[in-house]
Amino acid sequence: AVVSTQSTGESKTDQKSLLWESDGPRKSSEISVSFTERYFPSAARESLKAEEDAWIEKNVRAQSVIKPADGDTKDEERNPMWLCDKAGVFYKQGNFPAAINAYSEAIKISPNLPKLYINRASCYIVLNLFEDAVTDCTRALR
Repeated sequence: AVVSTQSTGESKTDQKSLLWESDGPRKSSEISVSFTERYFPSAARESLKAEEDAWIEKNVRAQSVIKPADGDTKDEERNPMWLCDKAGVFYKQGNFPAAINAYSEAIKISPNLPKLYINRASCYIVLNLFEDAVTDCTRALR
């Protein structure tokens, strides 16, 4: 029941106490909630499940570590994401030829990651190798 303060002259505190007494506090209860791990920021939709599963499989394959053919390289040096991170360090240091080499090695291991082509293209642009940059951007779009 809401009471007007103009007609009765009651304060807002009095109004709240009237409401509290008439309705009473809500009963407390516990709710258990569990979540399923999601790879996508959007809500799960069954109609897109096949597409999401294909995307996950494609990325797992693309990021897989290939065992070295020679005993000279470490396992981490054959991981395309590790090479991408290393190339990023070279890029930030201004060592663009070394970054290009690291991106190229990562592309040899995992040619299906567009990020590698785009990042290598940015190195080519800094070195004014525009034709190579266009080639890499085109490959990234495929």
